Amino acid sequence: MKKLKWFDKTKEENIVQMVLFVLCPFVGIYVASKKYSNLEKKPKFHAFAAVYTTIWLLFVVSTIYHSANQIPASDNQISTTENKQPQDTSTDKSEKIVTPKESPSSKTPQNAEETPKQQQPETSSIMNGITIKESENLPYERNEYEPNWSVGTGCDIRSRILSSTSLITVTFGTNGCTVKNGSWNDPYTGQVLTGNPYQGDGTANDLDIDHIIPLKYVNSHGGYYWGKDKKRLYGASLEGMKSNVYLAVSSSENRKKGDSGPSNYYPPNFSYRCEYSRKWRDVARTYEIPLSSADYNLVKNTLATCGDK
Repeated sequence: MKKLKWFDKTKEENIVQMVLFVLCPFVGIYVASKKYSNLEKKPKFHAFAAVYTTIWLLFVVSTIYHSANQIPASDNQISTTENKQPQDTSTDKSEKIVTPKESPSSKTPQNAEETPKQQQPETSSIMNGITIKESENLPYERNEYEPNWSVGTGCDIRSRILSSTSLITVTFGTNGCTVKNGSWNDPYTGQVLTGNPYQGDGTANDLDIDHIIPLKYVNSHGGYYWGKDKKRLYGASLEGMKSNVYLAVSSSENRKKGDSGPSNYYPPNFSYRCEYSRKWRDVARTYEIPLSSADYNLVKNTLATCGDK
């Protein structure tokens, strides 16, 4: 409700103002009655009293009218403040909504343009523990890894693998180690190879012991920096047999593979590709052998299609 300026005063001021407004007309009439007390002057008295009273009433009405239609300065300030307050509040809220706080991930690092030479692989349970590293052109000596498959005592690794993977009972030579006859499933081609694996006549019966991840590939992906013991452990050892590093395959297909990774060679036997990819992944993980980005991605995608997780 608006206050009237008429009453927008202290209690004492209001009392004084009301007394003055009430007494003024009576004082004026009293003074006029004394001045025009005789009978002859009474008409003049009545005229004076009427004019004086009319002027007083006009003054009172005018004062009250203007006071009722005038907003006090203090009220105007309060109203303006009250009107602005919701607007300021809504502005603050809108700013909080429209302008979110920056998260650490949204900031651009200072060295964003720098690309590391060796990238870590994306998080993938399929390829967990395997890093990506492109090959290096480094000196390679096969004998540092595999000196004639020898393990020191007993039959060598080649003889052990041929005898343990034959589909039939093998026939040994006079030394009790050299395999003279047997039958083997070549996983790379899907063919069954039967006969003497040492014929050396260039036929499919010749068998090679293949390293799932070729020795030269290992050498160019960090194996060059391995110590002697680790090189021998991977190249020709009973531990390597248990880790499925070695596989009996046809010599002709092994030549095609050479030192290639999966991105350059996959076995023509399509049904073996899932198992081949698993062996690459498992051997790389066991011996901490990095893979090139092309080989890493191909193995990962192949295993994903095979249902691995």
